[in-house]
Amino acid sequence: MSKVKLFFSGTTGGSDEMKQRLARAFTHRLCSCHDAYVKEAKIWADLCKIDGAAIQEMMLDSGAFTAWSKGKRVDLKHLISVYKNIMSLIPKHVQVWLINLDVIPGSPGVTAGPEEIAQAIKTSDENFKILKEEFGDIVLPVFHQNESEERMFEVAEMADYICVSPRNDLPEWTRVNWSNYVHRKLPGKKCHGLAATGGTMLKQVPWYSVDSATWLYTAVMGRVNFNDNGRLTAIATSDQSPDRHNAGMHICNMPPGTAQAIIDRAASYGLTLEQIVTDQNARRLMSGLEFVSWHNSLPEPNHMFQDSLFEL
Repeated sequence: MSKVKLFFSGTTGGSDEMKQRLARAFTHRLCSCHDAYVKEAKIWADLCKIDGAAIQEMMLDSGAFTAWSKGKRVDLKHLISVYKNIMSLIPKHVQVWLINLDVIPGSPGVTAGPEEIAQAIKTSDENFKILKEEFGDIVLPVFHQNESEERMFEVAEMADYICVSPRNDLPEWTRVNWSNYVHRKLPGKKCHGLAATGGTMLKQVPWYSVDSATWLYTAVMGRVNFNDNGRLTAIATSDQSPDRHNAGMHICNMPPGTAQAIIDRAASYGLTLEQIVTDQNARRLMSGLEFVSWHNSLPEPNHMFQDSLFEL
């Protein structure tokens, strides 16, 4: 099993220079195709063409969850048009993957009943069939944690490469155990873990690929990622962070040696202490580059862990 492929997700924002530096560091990128994020997807399609771009694969998400969270649905015909438009901008040497348009049952705060869930699965499968006829084998079906084992095997039969979605509202250990359960039931299947990039998750689950926007959330919360000999930590640096009043929790009040190591790392990226204190875009750049460094330092997933779990 080779190292997991890490698709960086989220809306980067920031300057063109920052985006170009990230495009020269990220090998895999996931972009949402929900209405509000199409512009970002197009920007990254163009970034694949710049000199030194490292991007090897792009994954386009239907935006179904974003729409669902706002009480709306994504129109399949519109999605096909958007997928085609963005794909036309991506250079041929970049592998493209498309996530199926799932119908999510229920509504925010309301749990769906069995009939609604069954209908949602039926419509999702119909959407997959149409998308596959249009785009071929680059379309990935999705298996969700709240679905049955029977459904898991159905999804596994639909494609060689599938998406697996752990529930975001559960503790990490539960998500890890369930993810290992899926891999144990589907040995050798290429599985993409949707938003599955906790440290334990990556070290103990043999994912083929995952995506994460954690690097962006770190910067937004006034912190920078720091790869400390293979241990990724989020260090508060913003001059607006409440942690500046808590001893050992902020770059301004932690041991001098630790603070200096972070300052030196920032300097290696051409960033000053003042920038990572006052500029969110500088924090985004450092966090993204440190996430790449940490990912490159990860060992291969621990296969012994998945084989030792009890059935869930």
